[in-house]
Amino acid sequence: MTELVAVNDATTAAVQDENQPNLPTIDVMKHDLAIISNWVRQELFRSVKFVYEPEKDCVVDGSLFKQYIKSCASKLIGMQVHSQRSKEYKILYLKNLWGDATQRKNNLVMDGLNARRSGIYSAMQNRFTGKSIVPCVFGRNIFLILYLCFKDLCKYCREHNVVLPSIEAFEEMIRIPCVYVVFYEYFFKSAVGDSDWKTACVGVTDASAPLGNYQTEAFAFLVLRNNYFAWLLDVKKKAKDSLVTDYDTLSFIKETRSQDVGEVFLKVEIDLEVNADNDEEDDDDDDEEDNNGFGNHPKNDLLVHETTCKRRYDRLRARTEAKIELVRERARRNPKYQELLQALQEMEGTQQVNEAAATGNERRTKRRRLLRDFRVYTNGRDDQNKYKGWSKRAKNDLADLTMKCRHLADEVETKRFREAYRLTFAERVQSAKKPQRPDDNTPAVDHEEDIWGFGNSDDVDTDLYAEV
Repeated sequence: MTELVAVNDATTAAVQDENQPNLPTIDVMKHDLAIISNWVRQELFRSVKFVYEPEKDCVVDGSLFKQYIKSCASKLIGMQVHSQRSKEYKILYLKNLWGDATQRKNNLVMDGLNARRSGIYSAMQNRFTGKSIVPCVFGRNIFLILYLCFKDLCKYCREHNVVLPSIEAFEEMIRIPCVYVVFYEYFFKSAVGDSDWKTACVGVTDASAPLGNYQTEAFAFLVLRNNYFAWLLDVKKKAKDSLVTDYDTLSFIKETRSQDVGEVFLKVEIDLEVNADNDEEDDDDDDEEDNNGFGNHPKNDLLVHETTCKRRYDRLRARTEAKIELVRERARRNPKYQELLQALQEMEGTQQVNEAAATGNERRTKRRRLLRDFRVYTNGRDDQNKYKGWSKRAKNDLADLTMKCRHLADEVETKRFREAYRLTFAERVQSAKKPQRPDDNTPAVDHEEDIWGFGNSDDVDTDLYAEV
């Protein structure tokens, strides 16, 4: 115990830079706690999204403690201060610091993970419902991330007459590539972070490498599944029938002449079986395309354009439409959407009366309660085994999603998909750039002489500072 006191006393000692001895003193313990906090947000969160059993998970010599030792021990200022001390002394310092970082009322691990989850939730919600500038918290700083390629998903679907994919379509993952691209662009990107995502898209040598780890992809699916109908209700309340979804009837989709997301969002088809052996009919058709001038792209292209490989494009489009229609048939049986339509009708019937009588705070409270009822894991109905508002079912489902994403990450088709996504990402970024202005050939004008009338200053033979 005496040695622990000595450790605490040592952490408050002044630390001077050898090259800059006049720097002010540093509170070592506070600095090291900040290092731990930053590690939780930047590194630990990549694998750990929740702390399910704080008393067990955060204990000294537990799994999180071991990760902290591996990642932070060499970075801590306190370890540099005590570099000449014994190994036992350094271990005591590391354990004492971890105890301060995982206090019950000020747990840096749980608070840091919660901050990252909240940032991802806000980013994904804004990408679904609105606002292109999203505040995300990293450490103690707030960065504004501007998404350049597209507006929010629902607004994009309304403006371009596109059918909004259902949650069932998103969870088909690789089986419907065009919808999987939408998930990548709007939700997986939000979970990874815009800067890291862009680096993963354009700053890698292996085009088939993952854009984010499978734990983060699984968490993005969990957040989308939890909030999909709550977000959709919030949008449908204003957009009404102008937003067409997979849950609407086939006759309504045809009546509104809405298109599938792949036709408008991508304008290409992704062929994930491009290197597989094609049947004789496909080979004959592709040969005919070449003879007709449609085969400008190599046959092993991942992206199939209608203008260059029309028949191949039509075959892939027909396959995609068949898969989407099967998912729509299943999605229309989802009782959650029927509850959503009923809630919309009730809201329209009582809106005028309630808005006239209720205050602003009462309306906001009622809206939050209504939206909460449409969430899957954070609806308040699961009273047992809750952590930070998430039910126990979220832990089990996240485990299933994580295993699914882990196995999917190594599949050959997934690697081809990531190559295709990077190609589409590059095309969208390129199309979003403003065209360069042509060179200006207007003759140069000497504004000092021709506009200001000062004449040539070199001809003035005076001492400029004579009057000074």
